[in-house]
Amino acid sequence: GNSCRTFLSGQSSILKVTIKFNQTIQDPTFGILIKDRLGLDIFGTNTHFSKKKSFQKQAGSEAIAEAHIILSLGPGSYSVTTAVHSGSEHTDENFDWIDNAIVFDITPPPDKQFIGTAALPYEIFWHSN
Repeated sequence: GNSCRTFLSGQSSILKVTIKFNQTIQDPTFGILIKDRLGLDIFGTNTHFSKKKSFQKQAGSEAIAEAHIILSLGPGSYSVTTAVHSGSEHTDENFDWIDNAIVFDITPPPDKQFIGTAALPYEIFWHSN
C-alpha cells in the first residue's frame, strides 16, 4: 500500500513495523498506543491482548508486525507509540519503546460532522408530537 499521514475519520489503515531483534527473545509482544495531540491515551492494544501466536526470535533476526485499524477518531493530530515487550503490559519486560513513532492527522468525513476524539456510529433525529 501507499504511505499516508492523513486519513479520513473511519478510514482503514495498516501500521507496519519491521523489528530487528538484538537479543534472543521468547514470546515477544508487539504493542501500539495511539495518543491525541495533548498526549492523552486514546487506544492501545498488543499481540498478547489479541491472543496472537507468539514465537521465539533469535538475536539478529527480523520480524514484521502489522496493526490493521479502522481510524474511528475525531478530526485532529494523533501519534502512535510502538513497543516490543514480554507479557501483557510493557512494564513486564520492555525491550524497545518508541514514543511518537509516527504522527498522523484525521480529517472529518464529508457526510457526517461531529466533535471529539471518538467517531462513534450514530443517528440523531427529531420526533414530532
